[in-house]
Amino acid sequence: MQWPWRLRRAADEYEEAARWSVRWTGADFVALLEEQVRQLERGMKEWTSFLVDKDPSRLETIDAIEEDGDRARLAVVRASDDHFITPIDREDLYTLSRAIDAVLDAVETAMVEAAQHAMDYSAVNGVVAILWAAVIHIRAAVAALLTRPDVVREEAVQIHRAAKRIDWAAREGLHALGSDGLKDLDEVRAMIFAREINHYLRAIGERLDNLSDILAEIEVKSR
Repeated sequence: MQWPWRLRRAADEYEEAARWSVRWTGADFVALLEEQVRQLERGMKEWTSFLVDKDPSRLETIDAIEEDGDRARLAVVRASDDHFITPIDREDLYTLSRAIDAVLDAVETAMVEAAQHAMDYSAVNGVVAILWAAVIHIRAAVAALLTRPDVVREEAVQIHRAAKRIDWAAREGLHALGSDGLKDLDEVRAMIFAREINHYLRAIGERLDNLSDILAEIEVKSR
């Protein structure tokens, strides 16, 4: 346990380090990473709206958002390549940026694949709700990246828990679909569809879990 004055001093030191990192590198890496998170939030808004209105134009929009996410990731890579000094390890910047982009890619894939089938699958709504909470934790972790390692650690734990809940929601959705046994061809088709969509839903959870691990590793290095 650390004394309160030591915690305050540590927080002050991290804040000062964050200010100096921008001054020396000329690049605000936190802002660049936050732009990636913003694209992820845009993708989530499109998926949420699609679940309500089933507007096919949203599938084109999510594709454009994914491209914007790629450009935001490229901005992080270019900034880290252009500056000799970076606030955290350059390899960690690459890895974290790639992990955020991977979540957006998984969201786009799951949304598009689920839209290919006419039936509704309750697990999708559950996963979207959990993922929204995870995105809030991702944003908080990125915002605290250079100043509050204790916050990064806690947010990484919350992201990990969200990943596990997504996996559970996907499994439960499949179980509920077949709990009374399959009675006809339509129910068999629904089960096949659900198994296919579960693959993409669980991929989102896996990528969230990977992002959580990366944040935890960065936090450990910052101690």
